[in-house]
Amino acid sequence: MHEELKRAHNMPLLDIDTAASWRIYDEVDDARHDGYEVTIGDTFDQAYDHPSKISQVYEFLHEHDIRLEQDRKQVIIQGLGRLGLNPLKRDYRREKAIDIALEPLRVRRLFGPNRAIAWHEQRGRAAALLSIVSAHDLQVDQNLMTGRYATMSGPLDTRVLDYTFGQNAPRLAGVNIEEALIDAEKRHGGHAEVKAKQRASMRLKKMEEFVLSPVSPVFKDVVQYSADALGIRSRKAEVHQAIRHHLVDTMHGAGGREYLMMSFGCGTALPMLEVIQDLKTHYDVHGRLILLDQDPLALASAACLAEDMGVGDAIEIHCERLFGRFGAPIKLQSILKGRQLDIAEDSGLREYLPDAIYRSLTRETWRNLRSGGLMTTGNMNINRPHAEFLHGMMGWWPKVQMRTIAEGARLHREAGIPQRATRMRVTRDGVYTMYFTEKQ
Repeated sequence: MHEELKRAHNMPLLDIDTAASWRIYDEVDDARHDGYEVTIGDTFDQAYDHPSKISQVYEFLHEHDIRLEQDRKQVIIQGLGRLGLNPLKRDYRREKAIDIALEPLRVRRLFGPNRAIAWHEQRGRAAALLSIVSAHDLQVDQNLMTGRYATMSGPLDTRVLDYTFGQNAPRLAGVNIEEALIDAEKRHGGHAEVKAKQRASMRLKKMEEFVLSPVSPVFKDVVQYSADALGIRSRKAEVHQAIRHHLVDTMHGAGGREYLMMSFGCGTALPMLEVIQDLKTHYDVHGRLILLDQDPLALASAACLAEDMGVGDAIEIHCERLFGRFGAPIKLQSILKGRQLDIAEDSGLREYLPDAIYRSLTRETWRNLRSGGLMTTGNMNINRPHAEFLHGMMGWWPKVQMRTIAEGARLHREAGIPQRATRMRVTRDGVYTMYFTEKQ
């Protein structure tokens, strides 16, 4: 029966967590019965050349997840009541306190003493994803035989620590990265000058450690072969493929007009930079990519990568707070100034948003998408394989809101998106569902 279902779905999901796979197959079938076009990805990753390594890493991480849960119980027993009776954000503060206590245990269990600490301190930040995206090219302990990049930051080097924004960053032109971080801490974090400087200095120190830290064998195995790593790279590949097909088809019939893309909450933007590089080099399709994020260090990283890739003149940088105090997204016309988008991308953002903010962002994006434009979003699947790893051994923070395929579809409908406009793509590893929505 299971083999028949696999054949019916054309491409089997990664078979390391059988129960998760069949739950996702059921979700796919339900969505199809509801009238949605849903497919399972077929993008290739080098990790699939080594299925035994994928299984070994899964078993290794699963075993350590069990041990970490035991550590967590001990931490709770030892620290019960330390937060006092103040109910204000008590649950959140309790989780943070537990997480801080677990962090040294987590790193030691997973990578050994003094290994990968710099990466863990980037968790929840865009820089951490560079290690995963670049995993196949990382050098193990700076051995030239194992990869191109000598440290866990992959293509990003120490230039980012001294970066000064150019004219393509209207509000930050001429501002160096330290000044930009201090300003962001004051504007977005509400910190006074002294505190803002301390926090900015700490961010730069941690980034320096990250871009100088070597890669251990265990670390490379995890970022190459874990389900989460496969999911991040599959997401990148699916988005790249969908945008390339869309723009090659539409721009060749658009009389030479250049396209306009925006990456909302772009982080280091490496996936989108690869898209514009590919379109320019292989298809002679040119355009502009707007990078929007509230973290100046992520934007400086994106700018350094863009220059290395030869697309520095195709980006426009906006460092702005993405959401207001009550969750309303930034008005995109404050950035676009009358322009409309051919592509609106926020593939890694929605899983951090509660439902109401998810809907409001969808509506705002849809309003600013031109007729024939494409909106690409994504969410981590609640029934994904090895779901406990993300907030267990990986220790990702802030918390990701995993969703079913049906919940993502519902949120699009509630935002006013016609059902027929959206097609869905479950990544081959089962970790993500991507939603590609074309404005007819």
